[in-house]
Amino acid sequence: MLLDEDPATLIHHTIGNFNIHPDKSAVLRINESLSTLHQARDLRIKEVESVLKKLSRSLQTLTSQHSETVSSHSSTSHASQIVELDTQKFRIAKAASDLEIEGEKLQTELEFAKTQLRELEMQGVEGNEMERSRRESEDPVVLKLKVYRSLGIDAEPDAAGNYTKAVIRNRQKGDVHVVNIEPSVGRKSIADVVSPAALTTEKSGLPQPRPVTLPPSSQHTSLESFLSYAQDTNLSTSSTTYVGTYYEYLCALSLRRLGFGLTRTGGRADAGIDLLGSWQLPDASRPVQCIAQCKNLKAKAGPNLVRELEGAFAGAPAGWRGEDVVGVLCAGREATKGVREAIRNARRGLVWCQIEDMGNGVGRVRQMLWNQRVGALGAEGVSVGIRHTLAAEDVKGQAPYDEVVLMWKGKVWEPS
Repeated sequence: MLLDEDPATLIHHTIGNFNIHPDKSAVLRINESLSTLHQARDLRIKEVESVLKKLSRSLQTLTSQHSETVSSHSSTSHASQIVELDTQKFRIAKAASDLEIEGEKLQTELEFAKTQLRELEMQGVEGNEMERSRRESEDPVVLKLKVYRSLGIDAEPDAAGNYTKAVIRNRQKGDVHVVNIEPSVGRKSIADVVSPAALTTEKSGLPQPRPVTLPPSSQHTSLESFLSYAQDTNLSTSSTTYVGTYYEYLCALSLRRLGFGLTRTGGRADAGIDLLGSWQLPDASRPVQCIAQCKNLKAKAGPNLVRELEGAFAGAPAGWRGEDVVGVLCAGREATKGVREAIRNARRGLVWCQIEDMGNGVGRVRQMLWNQRVGALGAEGVSVGIRHTLAAEDVKGQAPYDEVVLMWKGKVWEPS
């Protein structure tokens, strides 16, 4: 029986029948794998730690650079630099526009000179030269007209042969002044009418032309005189000069009903200011000084126009440089959301006026708004209303229209 055998022998046989070598080999392979995994894990940890240290150093460098940038940045200097750059951009654009206007002016003068040359060629030689000289030497009127012609003053007849205007030319400045002469003035009085003294003093018994007070670089001071000048010089109504100048005079005329007294500046050195003057408000002790820009745009107005107007304050003349000077922006289109926000956030007192050309030299203010700075200067308590206006009696075919009026204490305020 099994229990009859020696236990030691049984144990020895049992142990001898077990094969543990594959298990030992498996355990060795597992140990080797674990060792390899530990080594790979340590190597990976070292690589990750190295990358983490590099990222930490980069983070510290970027943080330091950011702190230096934030500490060196000044919002005030940045804003002033933006305003300065906008001013330079506007002045360059204005200079380009002035050069274009000057070119059109020279082209008009060239066409006028060509017309005169053709007329002289068609006239030819008038009679005997000696007889004509003798006749002119005996006629004091002819002698006086010759002297004035040498000074650049010419009396020109119309199609019927009547002398209805005198043309005064300044060849040094390139200016042309046109003075209308009443039809009742006789031929012998033409020399007296175009006399430089007759422009400022009264002549006994002679009808005098309307006094002409013009800036050195302009041949017109109102919408009426500009339309007359454009007709006399054959200025194209589609030219940049005509469109811009007409709208500037139209804005000045339309804003007069709201208490503005504005004068067109014009010229190459206007520093981006189209109109200059003051605004009489009902609750102000004195008129508020104003500068204005006129933008007859076909496209929508953007906030860049507000920045250009703010830049124009730097070039304002003496008397319009204080903090209480108001900027007026006139445009043919309605103020967009961007324009409203720019006006509201402006540091200066700004006014927006939408002025529409209704033809025949008639304009209407369709929209008007201003910021709180204007209210502090005297517009506090003044509001904007709409009035239904009938057509003017002298404008045929014009339908009734709505226009902006100023309200004060519940009533329409009319400037005195």
